[in-house]
Amino acid sequence: MIAQAEEWFRERDWNVFPYQKKAWKSFLAGEEGLIVAPTGTGKTYAALFGPFLEAGAEAAGPVILWLTPLRALANDLSQAISLPLSQLAPQWRVEVRTGDTSQQKKAKQRTSLPHILITTPESLALLLTYRDTHAQLSRLQALIVDEWHELLGNKRGTLLELSVSRLRSIAPTMRTWGVSASLGNIPQAAKVLLPQTRSGKEPTIIRCDFEKKYRIESIIPERMERFPWSGHLGLKVLPQIVREVKQAKTSLLFTNTRSQAEIWHAQLQERMPEEKIVLHHGSLERGIREEAERLIKAGEVRLAVCTSSLDLGVDFPPVEQVFQLGSPKGVARFLQRLGRSGHSPFEESRMICVPTNAFELLEFSATRRALKEKKIESRVPLESCFDVLIQHILSSSLSGFRGQELFEEVRSTYAFRNLSEKDWQWCLLFAASGGETLKAYGQFQRLLEKDGVYTIRDKKAERFHRLSIGTILSDSMASVKYARGPTLGQVEESFLAKLKPGDSFLFAGKVLTLIQFRDLKAYVRKAKEKASIIPRWMGGRLPLSTHLAQYVEDEFSHPSHSAEMKALSSILQTQADISGLPRKNSLLIEQVKIRTQYHLFLYPFAGYHVHEGLSSLLSLRISRLLPISLSAVVNDYGIHIVSSKEIPLDENSLDLLFSAEGLESAMAEAANIAELGKRQFREVARIAGLIFQGYPGAPKTNKQLQVSSGLLYDVFAKYEPGNLLLAQANAEALERIFQLDVLQAVLREIGSQEKNIHRLKTLSPLSFPLWASFQQTHMSSESWQEKIDRMLEEIDKKNSEPKKRTRNNTGR
Repeated sequence: MIAQAEEWFRERDWNVFPYQKKAWKSFLAGEEGLIVAPTGTGKTYAALFGPFLEAGAEAAGPVILWLTPLRALANDLSQAISLPLSQLAPQWRVEVRTGDTSQQKKAKQRTSLPHILITTPESLALLLTYRDTHAQLSRLQALIVDEWHELLGNKRGTLLELSVSRLRSIAPTMRTWGVSASLGNIPQAAKVLLPQTRSGKEPTIIRCDFEKKYRIESIIPERMERFPWSGHLGLKVLPQIVREVKQAKTSLLFTNTRSQAEIWHAQLQERMPEEKIVLHHGSLERGIREEAERLIKAGEVRLAVCTSSLDLGVDFPPVEQVFQLGSPKGVARFLQRLGRSGHSPFEESRMICVPTNAFELLEFSATRRALKEKKIESRVPLESCFDVLIQHILSSSLSGFRGQELFEEVRSTYAFRNLSEKDWQWCLLFAASGGETLKAYGQFQRLLEKDGVYTIRDKKAERFHRLSIGTILSDSMASVKYARGPTLGQVEESFLAKLKPGDSFLFAGKVLTLIQFRDLKAYVRKAKEKASIIPRWMGGRLPLSTHLAQYVEDEFSHPSHSAEMKALSSILQTQADISGLPRKNSLLIEQVKIRTQYHLFLYPFAGYHVHEGLSSLLSLRISRLLPISLSAVVNDYGIHIVSSKEIPLDENSLDLLFSAEGLESAMAEAANIAELGKRQFREVARIAGLIFQGYPGAPKTNKQLQVSSGLLYDVFAKYEPGNLLLAQANAEALERIFQLDVLQAVLREIGSQEKNIHRLKTLSPLSFPLWASFQQTHMSSESWQEKIDRMLEEIDKKNSEPKKRTRNNTGR
């Protein structure tokens, strides 16, 4: 059998990698598992040929259900799969079923599934609600879950786990294989997808042992300030980028936010008006994104400025190099973007790193070190997401289910392997009638039970639920549309609500003037002047992963001989002269008084989210030590606490501040858990089907949804404090914002470290960005840039005076 596939590869002068052949043999041997390989090494064909060879060219469909996390990738995937099949099995149908597929095509697929159906987790959940598809799905031979790493660790992955459990009951002979890029926890990732294999054996893990060649370089700014702050380099390195862009046929420039993409696209187009430069991010209209992708594939653009919207899947052979603007904030993200260039296995992938502040050079060097050691972040799977379970119960009712049978299916998943009978009955009752608290309200009477079979109550409940399936939630978005022309995309309603007619803003690579904003539509025209406003999308920050932050700290302790670290040598020397350098097994603490305020800086190097939690905890505990007013800001490296009095730091106070005892209750008090939980409950309530987001084209506003969910939260808190959804929302709020598990580990590590306290007369290079961020958050008659310039003058003046610095080591 395998000879047929090898022959097809030979005809194209392609090599069959050993891992591909191993994957084919494993499938033919009846195994299930996970294929792990870097971008551009043939993962798709590693997964395809096993089931194809087993089924044979004459097979009747359906044979393979292929899941992809992004519907934008489905068409590209369809083309790649169709390439060998057009020759080896021309009668095989390969079709796509996503939110973009027409209703007519979807209806036809329900009665006649193709040999290979490419779909998304949400579309699969919908497909399973139709009983008439179950007979066809029962003949499936393979389920392929593509880009599994993108689903692991979020509620889309949990929803998929539940759908797969249902599908495995419907199709008893179907075998499941995942396809993934590298992860730090590959065995666990395989176990989450396949907690139980058909054979009873552990999932098979097949790794690509091919070493892809890559080259990583950084643009070193021509001038390095000794006291860097966030964004101060930014567009200063634009001329160096332009030179690099013009040396390649096609390049991608990745930014970390959509706002950044808009700014850089405008600036680069202005610098290179003769070149074709396209913009690509998730808020642009689908047609605009698809046209950009077509032009990139055809090699008709010099540069594409993009966000994570182009991280995955789509192959762009003309791309010779990739730029990463700013730190990638994670090793896995960096590796994924690196693979977008030199897509052929034997081509070199090239990444050019562009710092937006000097310390990002440190992060680039740390990322290179982590890649060399093959240390990549893990994706932690979610467990016991009761909102997703309740949605799954409602979805299953559309085709009918027996309670005990569905309970056993659910318990077969990794996410709900520990689900108790008591919690299951609670979820079943809640899905059926809203539980004890809401059972008197007709709108929550959703299920009927007859002879042990649960079904949906009526057509209205069915229609509402079909429109609510999925776990992807977004802030209320408004369309941006030419008054006489096409729609350009979407921005957040809150941004447009602040504009008045006549205001100009930059969007979709164009300067637009707002004519009118009504009914969640912003009508615009092309502006004549330059834009002074750029949309700021919520959730745009990419925090440094704790994993990469540890490598950054290692660069201070044992600096590599990279070009980036050489460029930073003067800054690091200044840091050592003024204060000290961060070291392993010690916590660097700086104290400095500036005018009437006392500034405390701590550097745990645990990443932005953990530092947010730690700053809240420290503020709470400091306020218990003495009556004091505090303010705090954080970045990926450290924490800055500003106070009206000096904070005492002795052995006893340090033990108290960094104790890991009573963390959860302390954080709940420090962070106002009731308010945070209420906000998070909006997501939980929406997924569980408690609130309706509105019909297509007429969504409810954020305010309407928050009011509805807030009322439900208050009702449960008062009358049903043991409500599982209430507890889940509170736990998710703390974990999502502060990463409690990681924070507890960080506190334990700090507890065992030496505390190096430096009392300074001026700011250090590490503290300067934190100080600058704090100044941005406080109003003053003096502009932020004026404050920056004045402080730099003061630092230079004080550093020219005779050195007088004290240092106190506290530790055991």
